[in-house]
Amino acid sequence: MGIPQLSPDEITVARRHFERDGYVRLEGAVPAARLAALARDIRHAYQDERDRRSLFDGGGNLSGHLNCFPGEGSRFVWDALRTSGVADFVQSLAGQPLRMPNIGCNLNLPGSHPQNEHIDGYAATPFLIVNVAAVDTTLDNGAMEILPRTHRRAWQYWEVALLGPPRRRPLLLQGDAIVRLSTLWHRGMPNASLVPRPMLA
Repeated sequence: MGIPQLSPDEITVARRHFERDGYVRLEGAVPAARLAALARDIRHAYQDERDRRSLFDGGGNLSGHLNCFPGEGSRFVWDALRTSGVADFVQSLAGQPLRMPNIGCNLNLPGSHPQNEHIDGYAATPFLIVNVAAVDTTLDNGAMEILPRTHRRAWQYWEVALLGPPRRRPLLLQGDAIVRLSTLWHRGMPNASLVPRPMLA
């Protein structure tokens, strides 16, 4: 089954949401069936490393939020983002030529802890991020918490902690994408399920 292309009207609405909130959800950007196989491979690779006891005991294994590279098998995700028009949409938001993307994955482990609110990178050098749900992402398996509109100015951590800007937890179906700005405050949330939850970036 083919991937639906973003229509001009959908692009207009998506841009409006992105500019207002700092992020936008785009449905069905990547084929779910291929993502299911990739998610299975990522989980198997993680379990193999655990069985070999080759993983560092601290860091992401301790907090439950482990960054990893999803491997050559994830190449189709970038191809799908181009086919669906998401890559062109991101390019239009950037307003300047983009380099080839960095590819990553966050593995939210069972029993993980809530992260501190944060931005990605540095406030002075914002960049665009596309997260792709490799599996359905729910409150139970740790859907990310986003603080909408915090991209509009530079926030200090104490302001986020004390002023309590509004929060949302977008729920994603397998293959949905979230396009967000790196300066949008957010945090990873606990995975109460029994299996690791991969999220591609």
